[in-house]
Formats: sequence, C-alpha cells, structure tokens
Amino acid sequence: VGCSLVLRAFEVARTSEAQALAAGLRGWVGEAARSSSACRVLEQIVHSLGTADAAFIAEELLGQRLSALVLNANGCSILRRLIEYSPEDARTQALVDAVLSADVAVLCGHKFGHEVAMSILSNGSSGQRGMILSALQSDVQRFARHRFASQVFEHALAFCSDEERNILALEVVARPSTVVALACHNFGVNIVRVLLELPKVSKQVQMLLVKSSGRISRDRFGSELMRELGLGKQQPKQILDLSRELGLAERAEYEAEVASMAIAGA
Repeated sequence: VGCSLVLRAFEVARTSEAQALAAGLRGWVGEAARSSSACRVLEQIVHSLGTADAAFIAEELLGQRLSALVLNANGCSILRRLIEYSPEDARTQALVDAVLSADVAVLCGHKFGHEVAMSILSNGSSGQRGMILSALQSDVQRFARHRFASQVFEHALAFCSDEERNILALEVVARPSTVVALACHNFGVNIVRVLLELPKVSKQVQMLLVKSSGRISRDRFGSELMRELGLGKQQPKQILDLSRELGLAERAEYEAEVASMAIAGA
C-alpha cells in the first residue's frame, strides 16, 4: 500500500515536489533496488524526473556489488530503466562499464541478466555493445542455443548496426553445420529465422537449408521452419536456383569475408 501511495504521489506531484520525494531515497538506493516494491519507486523516479535528478540512483548503485544486483529481478529492472532513459549520462555509462567488467557470458545466459544485456545492445555505446558481441562470437553454438542467451543473440542480429549484425551473422554461417544444427533446435531456429532476414547472408542460409533439407525436415523445429519457407525435401532445382541467384562474384566475396574472419579470430 505504501509503495502505491508513493507512486501515486509522483504521478500528481509538481516537479519540485517530485524532486523532494526522490531526495528522500538518497542513501537508500542499494536497499531499495533489491525490494520489489521500492524498486518500482526508483523506476518511477527515472521515468518521471530528468537525468540530473535521477543521477543519484546510478551513483549509489555503483557502490553496490553489481555482480549480484544485475542477476536480481529487481536490480535488473532498475538497471534497464537507467540504460533506457539516460544511456549517455556519464554515471549511467560508468554503471554499464562496471556491469560489463564482470563475466559477460554469465550476464547473457542469466534469467534476469540477459535482459540487461539486451538493453545495452539497444542503448549502449559501440564499445559496450562490442563487449557483448565479442562474448556471443566466442561460442556461437552455445549462445545461439541457450534459453536466455539466444534472446540476446537474436536481439543483436535484429537491432545492432548493419556492420555489427553482418559480422555476427558471418560468424554463424562460417561453418555450414552450425546453421543446420540451429535449424533443428528449439531456440536456435529463431536465430536462423533472423538470419534469413539479413541480406548479407540470407541466400547462403537458404542454400544450406535446402542442401540439408532431408535431415532438417525430420526434426520437429526444422520441419516447421522448412514449411514456413516453402522448402521441400531434397530439391536440386532449388539449390541450383539459389546458386544462380548468389552469382559467382557474390559467392567469392562472401567466401573471402568468411576466410578473413577466420584468420582474424585465430
């Protein structure tokens, strides 16, 4: 009840009154961030007041054990609000940098942490996004098939810059067996669906699917994907058509990109 009254007070308060209410939480942010009720008040402050008035939240969170806070349902929620509403503020950036200084792979694969990773991909700096992308590239098969990390992977392919998306996509298709394995996995198949929307690799992915249509069509998730695409079992004509669409010059460029990535990652 108390939390609801405070939230209602923020809704009807004038700016000066809301600032006074927010000031009452100074020194208590760490404790509030772990409470499901008080955390909602912190989120309301971030939502209602400007970056300057809400900056004390990021400042106080920096003094907390972030490795635990980011994996907490309530702590994760307030971190996401800060990243979404004030991503360019120096204090929020410092907070994100501190979060990323821990194990990024754990962040991406955690029930709550993966939501923070997705917020960083949407609103963080190029350097911050790069740290998450590097983690995903380090073990494509593992992350693309993980219950939570696959959502981060899918988000990166859908919302990062064209260059970032293409680098990650090329990492996936560098090994044809990876695409086939993902197509036959309950989480990985969603990654394949996103790859099919990317002009850089769409034709290559289609070709790999058609060439392995026999195996994929016998899988529960793969067969559904093949039906969506209208691709049948072992259709040489479709393979030939896709090869012609790809073209010799485009194929050579694609193979060169994959090779250069393999050398860079060695």
